[in-house]
Amino acid sequence: MNRNKLPDSAFADSKARRYPIHNAVHVRAALVQLTFLHNAHEVGLFKSKDYLDEITRRIIEKAEEFGIEIPEKLQKYATERVLFI
Repeated sequence: MNRNKLPDSAFADSKARRYPIHNAVHVRAALVQLTFLHNAHEVGLFKSKDYLDEITRRIIEKAEEFGIEIPEKLQKYATERVLFI
């Protein structure tokens, strides 16, 4: 599907339309990117914790919806998801 035809809700970052999560293939790719973002945050290269929390919540929700295993590094965010709401 053409990225421009996807609704904003098909992206973990709906404002900037980053990290498409409309199907299982894209959710898997978003999980990989999410791991990189969390690593960058841990070493101080990525500053916005609120932004990171929001896209983490959206990607993990979609991963669970598609039955995709959450990588070990991101497991704690799946169990802490209630804190993001």
